[in-house]
Amino acid sequence: MPDHDAHPLGDDKGGSQLQRAERLKKTIDESHGMWGAGDLKYAVHDALQLAAPKGDSGKLGELAAAYNTASSQVDQIQMKAAQVSSQHLPDARTGQVGEKAVEVVKASADDLGRCREMLGKGRDQLKALATALSEAQTLHGQGAAPLSEALNLLHDITVSGAPDPFHWDDDKMHRAHAKAKEGIKSIYDAAVKAENAAAPPPGSCTRWRTRRWPASSRTRGSARRTSWSSPMPPSTATRATVASSRPMT
Repeated sequence: MPDHDAHPLGDDKGGSQLQRAERLKKTIDESHGMWGAGDLKYAVHDALQLAAPKGDSGKLGELAAAYNTASSQVDQIQMKAAQVSSQHLPDARTGQVGEKAVEVVKASADDLGRCREMLGKGRDQLKALATALSEAQTLHGQGAAPLSEALNLLHDITVSGAPDPFHWDDDKMHRAHAKAKEGIKSIYDAAVKAENAAAPPPGSCTRWRTRRWPASSRTRGSARRTSWSSPMPPSTATRATVASSRPMT
């Protein structure tokens, strides 16, 4: 019969999910033989209490699809901008105003290209997160059955946190240890996958950057144009570009 005595090793609720899984894995791996049965049983019990990685992979997939839609819309806007450039600019390339119009159209195209690029990166990262989360949750779930089997075997050969001399069975202890190692490995691997997925990939940080404009397009008192490198709606990007490219009066 399962016993429900006080946990002699404490609740082991400190630290992150990965840290807890790592500590329990270490205890399970190192608990051998008759005098390791108690520690093994309580570590297995705690491992079964660990929650699966949190999150909704389906919602992340939906968000990735929304980013993909936005990227496609920017593509359409780029095509329309290209049409304007090819159909109307050739007749306006004369004089200072015409030159300024060319600069505005080119700057707008650059902003739209950056917007599309960032939306694409966001889509890819969200899809990767959804996949990693789904895999981590599946891995975690696969650890429950072997851990439960190990706990049942350990209940048969222990009393509280000590080996039961009347019912001790070396074969059951060996099987329990093997099943416990199988189960905690699955849970530990799930925690590693979830934590790695949550870490930001290199180069993904949103940042400010500056670039110099040609001398002819700078406004008085402003030598630099600052742009936001994360996605912005195309209309905002275009307005920002036009505002920064107004000719001097």
